[in-house]
Amino acid sequence: MVREFPVVCLLPTGSATETVKGISHLFEHFFIAKLLSRQNRHTGYTTEDYVILFCLGIPSSKMAAELQRMTIEEEELEYHKRMLIKEIQRESVNEEEAFFRFVWQDTAFGYEKSPLGTVEEVNAISRDMLEAVRQEIMKKQLFFYSFPAGLETINLSSEVNINPNRIHGAEPGRVTCRRNKIYQGNGAAGCYSIFYFNRCIEAFYLLERILRELNPGKHIQLSEKKRMSALIVEADADFPTRRNIGFLREKALDTLNRDLDDIRANINERALNELESAYFHGKSWQQRITELNKITDRQLLKMVGKLK
Repeated sequence: MVREFPVVCLLPTGSATETVKGISHLFEHFFIAKLLSRQNRHTGYTTEDYVILFCLGIPSSKMAAELQRMTIEEEELEYHKRMLIKEIQRESVNEEEAFFRFVWQDTAFGYEKSPLGTVEEVNAISRDMLEAVRQEIMKKQLFFYSFPAGLETINLSSEVNINPNRIHGAEPGRVTCRRNKIYQGNGAAGCYSIFYFNRCIEAFYLLERILRELNPGKHIQLSEKKRMSALIVEADADFPTRRNIGFLREKALDTLNRDLDDIRANINERALNELESAYFHGKSWQQRITELNKITDRQLLKMVGKLK
């Protein structure tokens, strides 16, 4: 029996740049249904930055062709709106979703907007609105990853003009800090320092692992996004010093490289990392790993000095 490998597709639309909340998520459902009418076993999800699709039995060229020829019928649209509304109602008590909104509220980058939208917003979406999303997607670069071909990009429009060296969309090198931000959720309340940045993502990724090593039991998390990322650190966490930075860096790199081996062995996980690297940063995932392994103690301490 011949094993089928997935083709993973990244569509450049998400809730952070929507004018109509929930419409990218609705487009994801609609497009998957169109693909299902030809082949089975497709799934996907929508984030603040993109729509991701995992497909078996259909190559990237056919997915792109389906995007070009798909039509939006009123009856189909109403059906998918009902399905989305059920999903919104199920996720309304999701604690992780609530915490993520807390992290990004009032940051002016749109990441506090849930990809789900609200019942009222989804009900208001028309066929013309959804068609406008399709037309906008076709003006942009589409990203695909398959095995063994690897990363592939497809331009459906001559209007596409991609700058591969563009990193995020905010002011270069900017790092900001918001301290003593209180989270009041369904669980215990917490106080966090949240650092927003749009450069040096590899160094922040390594620093997150170091902070986890240094602060077991505390909430340390990295939220990587296209326009601006965030390092979330629970209050009163310890930061590395000149005395322990070398040991902590080596230990974190050892753990990271073991995790990376696991990701490489998982086709879907590897595809997601490759696609995000290309879409977010305009460089390969392997290039980012190489840069991460070259980060020095001095670089990390300099970064810590800016954050403390």
